Amino acid sequence: KESDIKANRDRFVSEYMTMQNAGGIAALDAKADYKELNTQPLMINAAQMKELRNAVYRYFGVNEQIISGDYNEDQWNAFYESTIEPIAVQMSLEFTAKLFTSRERGHGNEIVFEANRLQYASVKTKLDLREMVDRGAMTPNEWREVFNLAPVEGGDKP
Repeated sequence: KESDIKANRDRFVSEYMTMQNAGGIAALDAKADYKELNTQPLMINAAQMKELRNAVYRYFGVNEQIISGDYNEDQWNAFYESTIEPIAVQMSLEFTAKLFTSRERGHGNEIVFEANRLQYASVKTKLDLREMVDRGAMTPNEWREVFNLAPVEGGDKP
């Protein structure tokens, strides 16, 4: 009967599958067959490991250079635009929707997650921005912010 099968299973689990009974020995009667489990670990070869690694990289939108910290400025910008920025936009939208009422959102309240990508630019790129200050496209304080420097008085005017 099905109820007997379930009762025997439940009894077996309660008697042998607990933390208190970690001995690994169980008594069986003629109603059950013993089947040994083979727990031989399988090793994968280098090609399979490489494909598995690449599948994980693709899933998370990263590459070897980003993981190892051996990226150049262009690789970082591509990673930021394709992986980090969409998450930041999605978080901004969700936090705004969850934390503000529709009336508050109607008044323009929103939560914005942002990062200054120039913080991760090379020193050469940051120094090249000096020309933007000379042309009036950036203020001196905006340029100083890229270097994590404190603003100076009068530095908000181009």
